Amino acid sequence: MTLKSHPALPVFILLASAALGQAQTRSAPRDCAQLRQFGAPGVEISQAEPVPASDKAPAYCLVRGMINKRTGAEGKQFGIGFELRLPDAWTERFLFQGGGGMDGVVRPATGAIPISGSTAAPALARGFAVATTDSGHQGQGGPQGAASDASFGVDQQARVDQAYGGFMAVTGLAQQIILRYYGQPSKKSYFMGCSNGGRQALLAAQRFPLAFDGVMSVAPAARVGTATISSVWETIAFSEIAPKDDAGRPILSKAFSAGDLTLVANAVTKACDAKDGVKDGLIFNTKECRFNPAELACKGGKTDTCLSAQQVAALKKVFAGPRNSRGEALYSDWPYDTGIGAPGWRGLKLGTSETATPNSADVTLMISGLKGFFFTPPEPV
Repeated sequence: MTLKSHPALPVFILLASAALGQAQTRSAPRDCAQLRQFGAPGVEISQAEPVPASDKAPAYCLVRGMINKRTGAEGKQFGIGFELRLPDAWTERFLFQGGGGMDGVVRPATGAIPISGSTAAPALARGFAVATTDSGHQGQGGPQGAASDASFGVDQQARVDQAYGGFMAVTGLAQQIILRYYGQPSKKSYFMGCSNGGRQALLAAQRFPLAFDGVMSVAPAARVGTATISSVWETIAFSEIAPKDDAGRPILSKAFSAGDLTLVANAVTKACDAKDGVKDGLIFNTKECRFNPAELACKGGKTDTCLSAQQVAALKKVFAGPRNSRGEALYSDWPYDTGIGAPGWRGLKLGTSETATPNSADVTLMISGLKGFFFTPPEPV
């Protein structure tokens, strides 16, 4: 499908003429409620109301709606949902806030920095107009929420919208609304996202280099189709050694205890920390890290100070990466790093579920994506 044929693109195309000089709207007064009557092809505005300032955000105009509402494959309902927040104290800048997971949910358009531990104020608080989207489909929930639902993959247009059509349509519409509301176009436009949002940011720079003045791509989800194969490989390896419930089903989260992972993290630090020339608890020279989990193998029975033979074998298999029946690599291997002891690693690989219903991201998100989005044709999710 070409860019020109995308049904959401008239919204974006209208942006070009608006930004080039629709001067008649420059003196328009700011009336948030009037945006309910904003007219554009295929656009439905469901909410437009002023929000007073709070401890967490400045006063702004909240706009929500949908673009190109339609009935798609298998009678499923689709449409590009969006949210736009227009601060009263606008600094003439616009930010598109990328999505995450499989999207399917419109996140609050605050422009929060997608980096763990960041203390920077959200973009909205710094005077940016901020937009978000569900990327053209509405998730049905699941262990990790709507963003883990890949059932939209049965619809080809929904796939295009999830890839790039959704955020471009919303960007175009947001810029039109900005022009109408403030009486002038934004002077600078940016895209910021993490994971799937990071992928979207890179795609925006590559396919639509004139749409944004800059992008920030954090941990972009690249080669996700083969990454999901790696996720299945790892989940199987950990499930094989996990304790079983009364019905014989593995409890994935218990393959390694918190103490086990801390033990590994400390051993990796001891073995590889100084390889980068600075002993600071961080490992940057991963290529010279020669850590072998067999060093932690128990001499006798399993205790808190060692790993079982099964745990050692599972770690070796997982960190070596998935391979086919001929021994050929299907994806990347992984460097040993101190992050294995962090909550995020557990959340991704093992989860925290105390039952045989796993809640790790590798199960709820990646396997769902593999079946519903990366298989062609998709498998039922």
